[in-house]
Amino acid sequence: MHRGNHNPSGSNQYGPTIKAESVELQTALREYQHRLIFDNKKISEPLEAEHGIKMSDTTVKQQHKELGILGIRATTHQIPENTKTQLVLDALEDDPSGHHGPKTIQ
Repeated sequence: MHRGNHNPSGSNQYGPTIKAESVELQTALREYQHRLIFDNKKISEPLEAEHGIKMSDTTVKQQHKELGILGIRATTHQIPENTKTQLVLDALEDDPSGHHGPKTIQ
């Protein structure tokens, strides 16, 4: 029995897909990162509504990995401790009345 790719053209019932190399996809994912939206499920819905890119949350996760886009926790772990402390102090200095809490200062 021959075991190989029985569908070399890649055509199937799902239609065309967008690849990570797409400038439009990269721009959209980086925009959501800038807006602090990291949940893959919360990204897949506006991705389709705003950019017309239909993608499951699992595929969004794969694209993030392929593009090297890290979540908030991984990004925070990469920042040196003294830099994190200085960023918090700067944010507190910009809020002399003390109205901003921990959720506001990121």
